Amino acid sequence: MKRVKIYSVVCLIAICLIAINGCKKTAEESSAPAVPNANTLSMDFTSLPTKTKSAAADITADSSNWKIASFTVGFWAIAAGGYTIIPAAAFKAVIDNGKPVYDDVNKVWEWKVSFTFALGTHEADLTAKLSEDSVHWTMKITTWVNTAQQSTDKWFEGTAAYSRTGGWWILYYKPVGSAEWKSCLKLDWKRENDNVGSLKYTNIIQGDTNNGGFIEFGSVATGNFDKYFKAKGKSDNVDINNKLCTIEWNSSTKVGHIIYNGYICGWDANLVNVACTLQ
Repeated sequence: MKRVKIYSVVCLIAICLIAINGCKKTAEESSAPAVPNANTLSMDFTSLPTKTKSAAADITADSSNWKIASFTVGFWAIAAGGYTIIPAAAFKAVIDNGKPVYDDVNKVWEWKVSFTFALGTHEADLTAKLSEDSVHWTMKITTWVNTAQQSTDKWFEGTAAYSRTGGWWILYYKPVGSAEWKSCLKLDWKRENDNVGSLKYTNIIQGDTNNGGFIEFGSVATGNFDKYFKAKGKSDNVDINNKLCTIEWNSSTKVGHIIYNGYICGWDANLVNVACTLQ
């Protein structure tokens, strides 16, 4: 009789364990990873101080130092914008409206969302492949013209830490007249918190004159200047080639300077020149 009771208890325990394990989801299925912030892909080129209306009206004031800094940032904004504008729009659409669904076949989390860009409708398809210490992200974008699907292509991919404290992206583009997509920008990002971090764009287009050139935007928690851009270009011009340009400013007071070619040339709260000094 005791054997029967013991056997019954063992069977009951086994049935319970089977039921529990059958309902248990894997770590991948249980929760989707958090998508990195939009500012890990999109650089804030508008953060540099701008003139107020009263300051702009003072045409006698010399603001050439600030203007050179603005020109440098503006050049990179235009150069990089052609490669980042569509990926950034797709990424923001996913962050704002996407809902994760687990794909048990491919073992990835997937976000799909439609978005409008340049009067056309597109579909962003972001997937996340989980590994032991990081997440690999891939963005494919499907382009539609009217109701006809034109193409589905991989526009960028990257890896991020689960903590979202750092990672990288590779952006792709399709050169005019080419059937193949090629890499164009490498993005490296770091994030301590919502107010402190950095994002760096590096040109990786093979054969491009500015291959290896970069611009970096960052925010820091200490010092007189809490914002900065650092840029280095590649050019046949020896005065520009491979020389670092650093732009730093205080986001509250607007006071800042540009450091280039051995000189520190600043501006005051009205963006008016401050005398240059040797670095």
